[in-house]
Amino acid sequence: MRSEKIRHELCKAEGGDSNKTYVEIFVEDEQIIIQKYRIDGECAVTGEISNNNKVYEGNIVLNPEGIKRLCSQLHAEILNKG
Repeated sequence: MRSEKIRHELCKAEGGDSNKTYVEIFVEDEQIIIQKYRIDGECAVTGEISNNNKVYEGNIVLNPEGIKRLCSQLHAEILNKG
């Protein structure tokens, strides 16, 4: 069976566009996989798309704010384990 990809929009009953969440639905063999739809170039931490976003090892996209947040969390994690 070939793999298919469908984008579907889910939104809460009340509210406007800010409540929309996009998901991707994959069908692979006998499995249905549902995951949050991510736009290429979107920061993995903040979700923002910007010319300041950079792609790092592992295809991880981060912007300066995302880097700052991630470094802060990693630093706190290191301190807690040390």
